[in-house]
Amino acid sequence: MRWFYNLKISTKLIAGFLIVAVIAGVVGIVGLMNITRINEADTLLYQNNTQGINYSANAARFYQRLKYNIAESIILKDDSKIESYVSNLNSYITTIDEQIEKYKDCISNEEDRRLFTELETLWEKYRVHMLNIVQFIQKGQYENAQNELLGEADVIGDAVRDALVELVDFNQKNAEERMESNTQLASTAVSLMIILILVGIILAICLGF
Repeated sequence: MRWFYNLKISTKLIAGFLIVAVIAGVVGIVGLMNITRINEADTLLYQNNTQGINYSANAARFYQRLKYNIAESIILKDDSKIESYVSNLNSYITTIDEQIEKYKDCISNEEDRRLFTELETLWEKYRVHMLNIVQFIQKGQYENAQNELLGEADVIGDAVRDALVELVDFNQKNAEERMESNTQLASTAVSLMIILILVGIILAICLGF
């Protein structure tokens, strides 16, 4: 610091102000960078995990409604409700299609893609059986609908249910891990800001003396 002592007072003041200004600028830039990183991490948490849970859970919910309404229509055999049943069943199938399609934008990694591809493949097979059952119900052919439901569709249906549950569980676990990572990121950012501020304060005091 000998070189600093040998400077004129005016030069010392200017140099001190410039150094403090640079430190303040560094603190500001680091703060902005950390805020941006945290914001990006929170965006990923919402877009990939929260939305992923939403879409997969919705698909699972309407899948259960689909199976329940099919079973109800086959058991009751109420021809007066055929139009209502057919309308509801087609609506549930369409909604599941939409939720699965929306999920594509939430895929975050290869494991997520693998689980989704497995679900998509199973659902396409199961969907064919569901459409056949809807046609049988629409014609009042309840026995054929029952045979279709209890045949290959029964096994595939269980696989679809398990795949949906697995996808929901995956997103929940991933969301928890990302939340912990975001918390750690925020904690690190706060610690770094505190260190930089303390260094700036100490340096400013030293220059002042």
